[in-house]
Amino acid sequence: MCPDIFELLERAEGLEQAGSFEEAVILYDLMITMESRWDELWFRRGRVLNFLGRNAEAVHNVRRALALRPENNMARMTLAHMLEAQMMPHKAEGVYREVLKRDPDHLSARVGVGRTLAKQAYYDRAIDVFMGVLNLDPTHTLARIHAGKALAETGRYKQAKELLEEGIKQEPSNPDLHIRLAKVYRRFEYHKLALESIETALKLDEGRIDAMVLRARLLIATRRVKQGIGQLDEASMIDPEDVDVINARGEAMLALGRRTEALNLFEKAQSASPLHRDTLENLARFHLDQNRTEKATFFIHLGAGAYPEDPTFSQLLDVLSDNGTDNKHPTGGNEL
Repeated sequence: MCPDIFELLERAEGLEQAGSFEEAVILYDLMITMESRWDELWFRRGRVLNFLGRNAEAVHNVRRALALRPENNMARMTLAHMLEAQMMPHKAEGVYREVLKRDPDHLSARVGVGRTLAKQAYYDRAIDVFMGVLNLDPTHTLARIHAGKALAETGRYKQAKELLEEGIKQEPSNPDLHIRLAKVYRRFEYHKLALESIETALKLDEGRIDAMVLRARLLIATRRVKQGIGQLDEASMIDPEDVDVINARGEAMLALGRRTEALNLFEKAQSASPLHRDTLENLARFHLDQNRTEKATFFIHLGAGAYPEDPTFSQLLDVLSDNGTDNKHPTGGNEL
């Protein structure tokens, strides 16, 4: 191998650390002309392209690295993460399973399988995977968080609560556990406990926009709307286009009786993220309250299709039945 290539590799690493990704790609291109069969160069080039948002090229490069050295499980895990981030959970699941064929004890790959199963709405199978990881390693926080989330998604809030509370006993300084537990408490309408959990999370990580939004929603739900709006203003300073922020601001406007503004914000959130779970619920409830049955039915069916295990949309379907609606999916939904 050419001695100069190691100097170039060191320079490329320095450029990556400085965030100069375009320049790093140029160096990797040069090195590949020198050593085209060195898998590490293709892998690193793919990783840098991923940072640049050139997703298809990034995946192609990492696959080239794996073709040269199939036993490289680090590259395979990176590929799975890329596919998962590109909203291809079925493909990502397959890659995680390839890792497990080579290393059955790879717990991160097992969690990846569970996470991608959950993204495909195979919640029971995902929960089995996460609990299997926890049986092997009860301190595996990521498996616990995802298990709690999957349990909550399927309405098993008590199990989720117990699982997450146990995790906090093990790792009280992990903000993700507190945020996930706050979401479960909110489902129980234990607003005081939820606020305590979310405020603990914010003390541990004050810049967490998801924690800010959840705190705002809890304040709004407990009629402290002005404080909730203040929290959303702080979150907006971090990311004004965050869908959760927009949706929660709609909830604040609704609490103030400003229905037109609320609807405009819910519709803006749905336009940015058409299957955003909380926005679909808010739009469904908004139109139900306004006796706009056809529009409510459209959003309920959309939510039920996207989140088939979520009991909320089933409950809303029951409300439609009680109101005398036949629950057929509206063909006129495009008028929205």
